[in-house]
Amino acid sequence: MADRIKAVKSAFHSICWKLPVGLMIPTIIAMLFFASYFTASLQQRSIELYEQQTEAAFETSAKNIDYYISSCVSSARSVYINDDLLTFLRYKKQSYTTIEERNMIFSYLKTVYYSISKAKQIFLAIPQINTSFLYLTDNLWNSTTDMKVSVDDMPEFSDFRDIVIEPTHLAGTYGHLVGFHNTSPDIVDKMVFTIWIPIYNLPYTNTLSAYLAIDMPIGFIMENCQLAYDETEKVYIINAQGDIMASSDKTVVHENIGNIYTTTGDFDSSEFTSFTDGDLLIMQAPIDSKYVGWKIVKVVPVSNIYGSTWGQGQILLVTILVILVIVLGINIIQVLHYMIPIKQVTSYMSLVVRSRSWRKDISLSDYVTYKTDDEIGVLIETFGTMMRSINDYTVRQFELELAYTKSVLKMLQAQINPHFIYNTIQCFATNALKNKNPEQYHLISSFGQMLRYAMILDPPIVPFFKEVEYVKRYIELQKMRFGSENCAEFYIHPDTAGVMVPKMFLQPMVENSFIHGRVFCAQGSILKISAKLAGESMWITITDNGVPISPADMERIYEKMSRVGRLFTVTGRQRDVHIGDTLQEESGEDGSVQGYGIGLENVYARILLSHHTCEFKIFANELGGTTVVVTFPIAVAQETMLTKDNRGNSR
Repeated sequence: MADRIKAVKSAFHSICWKLPVGLMIPTIIAMLFFASYFTASLQQRSIELYEQQTEAAFETSAKNIDYYISSCVSSARSVYINDDLLTFLRYKKQSYTTIEERNMIFSYLKTVYYSISKAKQIFLAIPQINTSFLYLTDNLWNSTTDMKVSVDDMPEFSDFRDIVIEPTHLAGTYGHLVGFHNTSPDIVDKMVFTIWIPIYNLPYTNTLSAYLAIDMPIGFIMENCQLAYDETEKVYIINAQGDIMASSDKTVVHENIGNIYTTTGDFDSSEFTSFTDGDLLIMQAPIDSKYVGWKIVKVVPVSNIYGSTWGQGQILLVTILVILVIVLGINIIQVLHYMIPIKQVTSYMSLVVRSRSWRKDISLSDYVTYKTDDEIGVLIETFGTMMRSINDYTVRQFELELAYTKSVLKMLQAQINPHFIYNTIQCFATNALKNKNPEQYHLISSFGQMLRYAMILDPPIVPFFKEVEYVKRYIELQKMRFGSENCAEFYIHPDTAGVMVPKMFLQPMVENSFIHGRVFCAQGSILKISAKLAGESMWITITDNGVPISPADMERIYEKMSRVGRLFTVTGRQRDVHIGDTLQEESGEDGSVQGYGIGLENVYARILLSHHTCEFKIFANELGGTTVVVTFPIAVAQETMLTKDNRGNSR
């Protein structure tokens, strides 16, 4: 025990401890100094970047406000190209106005409103006839009455180019008696600013003919300043006197900004400026407009700006940790003694993954050269044993997979509805007895060949041209059954003839056109069957003009296909049992097909088993019938099916 304690104490006096400690202490002191300096520089840089972003946002907001006010003024001055309205203003002397005259005036006011839809109401006063007009935009209501607002209470103008912006105030009705049922609550209670525009008797005289007032909500201003602030910041729009026209804080509208913030000297600047007031950063910039002399002021706590740099601060902390790790790099030598064998194990596993197979010629001992008999050695030995066990298990599972897959293929193929054979034989017998028609020989011969093709299950994979021949015989029998003169159209590309496909997969899809589409039941029936190759995929399309598939049936079919596809994610015997059970659930007690049931689902499942993937589409077409499109890869099919067939023959 004493010797062990002595060994532990001596370890703390060794260079393995002294060197890391001797390097860590001065490094930590240097890093703390660097962190303090970097943080201060980062905060200063953050403020500069924030001011640049704010200046750009101010410029955008100012342009938006100027654009809308300019649009408003331009629309109001459209009166100078309205000859009828100018004539009315120039020569009308009586206070009485006709319906046509009022309609003309309100049409002009609506034109102004259409150019700036944010306006709450538009007021027009014509002193020479002592009449005013009010247009409420919220409910599109018109009002005409005698002038209740004196000319002395209206702004003074010296030229038709003048406009006056009245500071923010409560919206009124300009003396118009507006009924409660016609008044929007916002009109009376909402804060607005008013744009006054004179209308002169141009081009004859420079006399004032009318006053136009447009009430704009202060929310219109704040909407155009959304890019300039968020919920933690405050923005003010002030006029030349410092009165607040609009603000993100509605409680301070009407107040002077100098009463809110003590540092006010820089508000007089004509350029973008920033200054501090306690722990607040205040930025202001003028709105460059020939109509208004407003300014945008933004106030934000400095701590919010520093908070946005937290990500950069995290980078600093990571940098410090990395440097400390580098300083302690002396310890890596000992770590490598243990890490190199683990890396060798990883290289071995990468080789196995890349080769996609187990290589018996290369063992784990060829990659790992660890000789020490410690925990790492035991781990490597155990890992090698585990890999050998996994390989044996994988081989067994693969052999079971092949056996069960072939079993499922036979099971699914055997579920094809046998009622067609019975019904066809009955039709042949009846037709032969009644007509003694020699053509029956050809039909019976065709049916015999079909019967032989359907009943012999091996091989499960056949060339595509055999499926086409089988379907042609099937269609001939259906023509006889329905007594139809219609013919099916085949568009089969020659390159598809040798493609290996599951046996009896094409006929169930064609059968749906007869059973559910009712083709050949009337003259003019269309049935088209096409097949082509596109790249490494085969496309099969079946189109008819019979009965279109309903949305409910189409949704049910896709749901079945999805369920079958999910079952293919399960491996081994459990997967095959579930697939068989699922298909059996869709058939009746006698195996009959229920609706668009097991036939299409059977085909889909068999293609998945043989080709690994399949795209299936069914939809109502423009001919008034149904189209089925099946796409699957031919390369996978050829390789998979040849392999399975060879394994089956070898047994």
